[in-house]
Amino acid sequence: MATYPNIAAGQRVTASLLTSMLPQHVVKQANTDKVNATFGADPELTLPLVANAVYQVEFLLIAGGIATADVQTRWALPATASGQKVVNGPGSTALDTNADNVATRQGVHTFGTAILYNGVRNATASYFRIYEYAVVTLVDAGSITLEWAQGTTQTTASRIAAGSMLRVRRLG
Repeated sequence: MATYPNIAAGQRVTASLLTSMLPQHVVKQANTDKVNATFGADPELTLPLVANAVYQVEFLLIAGGIATADVQTRWALPATASGQKVVNGPGSTALDTNADNVATRQGVHTFGTAILYNGVRNATASYFRIYEYAVVTLVDAGSITLEWAQGTTQTTASRIAAGSMLRVRRLG
């Protein structure tokens, strides 16, 4: 079993070494609303990644939107990144405004694939959950960034809410 970082017997334990073992987190401090189907980077959900590394990446999103607008996501990574993302959230045709018996979308896709989630709560302020996960192998340094948009442009905003999180842990 591989471990990161690899610590040799007698190696000096430094603050930098200890910090490299910790996962990185970004928690959204403010809601971000969109009223169009044009993908754009979330202003908070992004982290830098180093070259020649393997990461575990998770997006835990609190989303809202009306059923005719929806929310769609994709990931921006360096072109040399490899892996696939696992996605889970309301299916594109899910209906249940109480959100207690929602048909879900569960799949495995490339990082740049647009994933459509239904605005099942049919309101910007009645939220639903989106979970996306991957093990990402990098050759080149760059950033992991959530890009998102409405599925269909509507004047009622779709939202990625405060409290949504990006968590990244280096595995190798």
